[in-house]
Amino acid sequence: MIADSGERKSSLINYFFKPIREAEIAAEKKHQEQLLQWLRDIQIWEIHRKELQKKLSKAIEYDIALAMKEDDSDDEPKD
Repeated sequence: MIADSGERKSSLINYFFKPIREAEIAAEKKHQEQLLQWLRDIQIWEIHRKELQKKLSKAIEYDIALAMKEDDSDDEPKD
């Protein structure tokens, strides 16, 4: 826009850009809310992952112990 000083260029620009700025502010707010929800979901998923890893480790340890016990009983002489 070309005009001399004092001819209300800023007022006119602000009038036309106000809806755009409001839309940007609303979009930023929505993005921040989604980001916070995503971070909460990540924390919950991390807790679930750790619990599953613990259960898997216990199951593997149990299987190893069971296999070792079976190997020991196979080594004993049979009558």
